[in-house]
This record gives sequence, C-alpha cells and structure tokens, in this order.
Amino acid sequence: MEYPSGRSISPFTHGDWEGVGVIPDIAVPAEEALSVAHLRALEDLIQSCQGEAIQRELVWDLEIARCTYAPVPVNEALLARYAGRYGDRTFQIIDGTFAYSRQGNPAVKLVPLAEHRFLYPDGIKFEFTLDEQGQAGSVVISYRDGRPAITLARILA
Repeated sequence: MEYPSGRSISPFTHGDWEGVGVIPDIAVPAEEALSVAHLRALEDLIQSCQGEAIQRELVWDLEIARCTYAPVPVNEALLARYAGRYGDRTFQIIDGTFAYSRQGNPAVKLVPLAEHRFLYPDGIKFEFTLDEQGQAGSVVISYRDGRPAITLARILA
C-alpha cells in the first residue's frame, strides 16, 4: 500500500489546499452553487457570443433557466384575463395552471416566464398584451428557432 508523499503548493499563496479547499470565485451557499454557475455561464456565453442566431438562443435559454430556478407565480385571476381563443389556438386554466391547445389537440400546461409571458415545451413563447379594460387583447407568439413572431387577436364570443 502506498501513502501520499507530496503536496501541492500554490506559487501565489505559498500554501496548500489541505483543510482549506479551493476558494470559489463567487461565494454562494452550496445549495445554490449549481444554479448560480449555470446562470453565470449562460450570461458569459451571451456576452462573448459573436453569432446573432446563437446569441438569441442563449438569451432564450437564460430566461428559461432563471424561471426554472426561481419559478414565477401567476395568480389565477390574472390567468383568467388571458384565457380564450386566439385564432385556432385556445388558452385555458386547468387545475390552477395555464394551458394551451391548438385545433382541438389536447391541452399542454405552459410554464410562466413572467406574469404575461409563458413557455410551451417545444420552443414557443406566448406573450399577452392587455387592453384598456385589463383583458388580453392579443398574444404574440415567438419561436426559439428565429422564425418571425406572429400576433393573434383574441376572439370575443
């Protein structure tokens, strides 16, 4: 059996890491370390990215990551303002969450990104605008892959 016979000495501090560990660049509680590192990495990539399409996708991913680590609560009264038909698309409240369906397909629960913006799992965001009465007048649909956004007016019954 062999035992360690050496140790690492830092040329900067002239000490070693035994019993000290490595001091992090960003001091955060251990339970937040992964999320903070993930968000910081995305932010750094956005800053250094040269390609517009890639940068747009990274910004998209950063918003989703932020909401994954700190979910956005949206109350049901506000969701009710958005519920309704917009062209062939329907938004409704199911078990206290906001859901989307198109052309009679089963409803899919959306992830709130902000009080007025929601994520569909396949890379689509829905952003609602309120009219003077405080009801949703339209929804802007944007796509992660860069397709042009579309705006649909709410169909009033």
